[in-house]
Amino acid sequence: MEFEFSTSELTELYTKGKCRKLKFLNTKAVDNFFDCIQNIEAAESIQDWWKRPAMHFEKLQGSGDQFSMRIDCKHRLKFKIDFEDKERTRGFVSILEISKHYK
Repeated sequence: MEFEFSTSELTELYTKGKCRKLKFLNTKAVDNFFDCIQNIEAAESIQDWWKRPAMHFEKLQGSGDQFSMRIDCKHRLKFKIDFEDKERTRGFVSILEISKHYK
């Protein structure tokens, strides 16, 4: 699926491998961030993410079309999907933020 970053910090992390404002992420979390982005990019449909339980892909309750997947046990990648089909299986992913897990 196609994606974009909604903040310059995420773009910097993706292009340079580090970002001053996201320095709370350790090396393993940054590597897992890249894995999440590769999984988003490689997916043909939203079902591809559900096939991999380790990603802990889930819809965020009460937030419309926002979803998240686990980066590590402390952080999650939050994103929004603008669906392009009525079955809600494909769409454009806008990556919103890296958040602390359950905060």
